[in-house]
Amino acid sequence: MKLKIASLKLKQETVYTFHQKQSIVLKMTNQKIWNFWSFPSQPPEAIDTKNLLHKNIKMKTISWKIHLIANPKRIFDLLTTPEGRKSFWAESAEENNGIIHFVFPNGETYDSEILKINPNEEFHIDYFDSLVKFNIEPIENRGSDLSLINEAVPENDYNEVHAGWVSVLMNLKAVADFNCDLRNHDPKRTWNQGYVDN
Repeated sequence: MKLKIASLKLKQETVYTFHQKQSIVLKMTNQKIWNFWSFPSQPPEAIDTKNLLHKNIKMKTISWKIHLIANPKRIFDLLTTPEGRKSFWAESAEENNGIIHFVFPNGETYDSEILKINPNEEFHIDYFDSLVKFNIEPIENRGSDLSLINEAVPENDYNEVHAGWVSVLMNLKAVADFNCDLRNHDPKRTWNQGYVDN
């Protein structure tokens, strides 16, 4: 069984081969290592166990698709620019040296690393210790299809994250297709208080 584990900051890749069905959850503080797996027993000596955050945590994947009237460039610009992300996703989302600093209405923040960017087609980021992939497909004379894949979501968080992406994607459609932000921008009326228009 081969697991590809990438050091994103250093842009290096290492392949560990395990002869048994073993897997692992890894994350480093300054240089992040992916992917995310559960581990049924002690990991091989080749891996630094000091950097383990979780063991035996079940991870799930979320997938959504949405059709938009907007063309791929419009969608790509909303995802990849500070102004675009602010218009539908977060209160602010400035980027510096490949790191997006998300600020949300409830005061929560997250520094998200851009992992892959392919103009008008792909945008992949580290997002709350999971991997998020946006892929844009042009539809001839009919706008675009946007797919979202969120990998390595802890099972305990799955329902909330699954629903949360619906809120984000529907507001993206409202902004991209109709120039309408559906959020209330009220710190007293956020996802934490049960508001979907957060």
